[in-house]
Amino acid sequence: GASLTERRRAFLDALDKGQLVFVPRYRQRCLVKRVDRARREVTLRLGQADLRVDFDEVTWYESL
Repeated sequence: GASLTERRRAFLDALDKGQLVFVPRYRQRCLVKRVDRARREVTLRLGQADLRVDFDEVTWYESL
């Protein structure tokens, strides 16, 4: 099977606007609004606010 690192890389490579991702820090699933690969940041919709977080802060949706 794929190692966690490979799965993680595949997940980040596939990150795109409109996806749902899980943000462990907020224990929330959030909608991806924008992906900034140069900065390794992703803009998420959290409630009424848009939030910029580092790639390291998001994980795949199934980890609930």
